[in-house]
Amino acid sequence: MGMSRSVALVGLSILSVQFGVALGARLAPELGTVGTVALRMGIAALVLLVLVRPRVRGLTRNDWLAVLALGAASVVTTTAYLWSATRIPLGTATALEFLGPMMLAVLRAPSRSAMFWPLPAAAGVLALTRPWDGELDPLGVGLALFAGVAWALYFLLTSTVARRFDGLQGIALYMPVAALLVAPVLPDAVARLTPHTLWLTVLMAILVPLIPYSLDILVLRRIPVALMGTLISMEPVVAVFIGYLVLGQRLGMVELLGILVICVACAGALGTSRAAGTAPVGADGGVVGLPVTPGDLHRGGDTHAGAGVDALGVDRVAGDEPHPGSRVGQVDAVVVPGQA
Repeated sequence: MGMSRSVALVGLSILSVQFGVALGARLAPELGTVGTVALRMGIAALVLLVLVRPRVRGLTRNDWLAVLALGAASVVTTTAYLWSATRIPLGTATALEFLGPMMLAVLRAPSRSAMFWPLPAAAGVLALTRPWDGELDPLGVGLALFAGVAWALYFLLTSTVARRFDGLQGIALYMPVAALLVAPVLPDAVARLTPHTLWLTVLMAILVPLIPYSLDILVLRRIPVALMGTLISMEPVVAVFIGYLVLGQRLGMVELLGILVICVACAGALGTSRAAGTAPVGADGGVVGLPVTPGDLHRGGDTHAGAGVDALGVDRVAGDEPHPGSRVGQVDAVVVPGQA
């Protein structure tokens, strides 16, 4: 597969994630935010259980704890991100959410020069939110920032899960766990479904995370880390386009400039956090997030682990042995937030 084709597939993965999140934002008023998340995760979990058929024999207590923690983080990240996208423009929510992984990359970076990037990011946030005019919903802003923090935690947990399980075993285990955590709201969400919203919900589950997972597996081992980081950091720009196309959202020039500044800051932070290399595959469904060695959890997300340390500097815990059959340093998992 050529580099240009790989780049095109990464772009398609990002488009898939943002279309899926935009559909979720349209469905949330009818199905409820948590109900929409529950339906999406439930459908994705069923598909993964059928196609992957994860192995549960031989799993240790620590394996299950890691899967449970990642499932919970996925629910929190996805719900907060989608809820924010129902209150503020999709591009704005995505840009603010990216601040979480960016700060994690800065804090884990071996170079002090990475500490520069939060400054332009802060300027971008001010331009994007314009707190002095009070036009942007403060709850939506807070939810997006909270989703960013949860996404950073999601990356850390994905790094652990990705090292424990082979192939898509990790996501095929933690996605059903995530679905079970929000299962109590499923009856109400199902009762609200109409033929129209049903097919949109199925489409949403395919767009996030199933298509991004598949595309990531094809390309993440073939793209240099620096290029991957740059491509992923442009996701808020894609979110602006999808927000306009699907949700009819328009942003002013100041807001657009703020998003571009945040994108540049994210790309710069990731670029200074790790020397260029080749990206292995990450753990939850698509290139919705900054890569972790870098593969992607996504908002994806979902994380990519490499030879012991990911791009965010996450080390494997001493004595935390991977599940039998896993390939440490050759992680195959995938990430998403809208994603996660």
